[in-house]
Amino acid sequence: MEIQINNQKIPLKERLNLILGDFQGEELNVNFNEKYFKYTQFEDFTIIPFKKFLKYIKYIDPSKVEFDNLNLLIQYLNKFEEVSGLNISIINNYLQILDLLFAVIDFNLTLSKKRKLKKELEFSQLKEKSSTLSAKTNLLNNLNEQIKKNRQDLKYLEEDFFQINSKKEQLEERIKKLEKTIRKLNQQRKAKFQEVNKITRSMEEPQKKTKIPPVAGLSNAERIQKLRKEAKEIHYKIRKYKSELENAKKTLDSFLPKYQSYKKDFDSLKSTIDRQENQIKQQKAEIEELTRKSDIKNLSEIKIGDLSNIRDYDTVKQEISNTDNKIDMMIEKNEYFKEKEIQNFDKLEHRLIEFKAFLLEQNDDLIYEININTVNSLVDNLREFELYLKDVEDLMNRMIGQINLELSFETIINFDDKEFFIKPKFTRNEKETLEFNQLTTPEKVFVVITLFITINISLDEREVLFSNLYLNENFNKRGSLFRTLRKIIPIFQQNKNFSDIELNFAISNLEMKRPIENINIIKL
Repeated sequence: MEIQINNQKIPLKERLNLILGDFQGEELNVNFNEKYFKYTQFEDFTIIPFKKFLKYIKYIDPSKVEFDNLNLLIQYLNKFEEVSGLNISIINNYLQILDLLFAVIDFNLTLSKKRKLKKELEFSQLKEKSSTLSAKTNLLNNLNEQIKKNRQDLKYLEEDFFQINSKKEQLEERIKKLEKTIRKLNQQRKAKFQEVNKITRSMEEPQKKTKIPPVAGLSNAERIQKLRKEAKEIHYKIRKYKSELENAKKTLDSFLPKYQSYKKDFDSLKSTIDRQENQIKQQKAEIEELTRKSDIKNLSEIKIGDLSNIRDYDTVKQEISNTDNKIDMMIEKNEYFKEKEIQNFDKLEHRLIEFKAFLLEQNDDLIYEININTVNSLVDNLREFELYLKDVEDLMNRMIGQINLELSFETIINFDDKEFFIKPKFTRNEKETLEFNQLTTPEKVFVVITLFITINISLDEREVLFSNLYLNENFNKRGSLFRTLRKIIPIFQQNKNFSDIELNFAISNLEMKRPIENINIIKL
């Protein structure tokens, strides 16, 4: 590769070259130099407009025609949004009609409820005329509430009590088994010692040897030693089981207070329920007798089972008041209701007729007919672009990993601006998530320079020339620029994927205070 600066031809024989001097953009003469200067248009990389990015790619590689029509896709999406908005408006209108329908039904049901409450209020007044009947009815109501609660409590307590009782029985059974095992082992141990005594006596009285059956291969001393060993093993088992028995008894002793407490509560609650059941039977019988003898015919017509459902006068009156308030609020909120009377559906029918007419009028605008092949082609182009963007992202991450950053590109749509955007997101040290404007100045410069290089490489440029003159003034920072070069050069030396890339830097009017290793430096 050869470049010309100030009419001076400079051959670039090395793969990595750094040219330092004082020159202007127009003095940097290289093929397609103008396209590189287009990079200065990027003042900020927090969010990158699609159009600007695609235009820059076309400067580098005019053959990328497949990306030209991507902006047509957002036109389709905007039209779709417009048609969808109209459909949503139609649906909302229809839902309002349904709300009105439900409101009319609710209003009519509420009026019917009020009539029933008035009838119930009459029964409550009749009920309260007899203090005895009222008292007994209230008592019956209380008993029903209490027994309902007690039965529920018993259900919960019963489960816990049976679990505790089962555990107690298991402990008792364990104790019995251990005691039985210990008794059996004591008998076995005792039998072993009796056998030893027999052998010992037979040894002291030789004339009685024949009384002890001989054991083949064992002398009396060996037999005694064997029996004592077996007795000792039994003794160890007895000690082990006694320890387990003692622990089981301690566990049972510590467990008994809890069991007794639960048993006491369980028996008491069960006894209370039995007593309340008898009281309810008695109260029902007494109420039936009082109702039968009463002159209040309306009450005598009520079934005994329904008496407990007759609420007191004040409760029913309060509910009527609440129902009246609800009716007033419904009339206030809905102009459809004028009076406290059952409503017909005439006005609702009129609304439906108007809705149908409006629907027919807007019918053509409710459907968005699109050329599916065109849309598929645009979507395919978008996918191809996103794949290209993914390649750029992967190449970038090979480089910015040097400064502990990781990049991901996100494609977003702004329907207000009717445009696609590319939003870079960064992760620092695999923890902190950042946007471009949150990066430090050295990090920003590193990202901007590597993005320039990456875009060229991704477009199959094998000879890449970078100059600080291509940077927007926001990123033309001497210290950060040379720091970036020091970190980039090792990547292109060591990474085999970049072995065929010729990378050249033309830095103008910036002093390099410390030399950079492993690069051919040319000073003008």
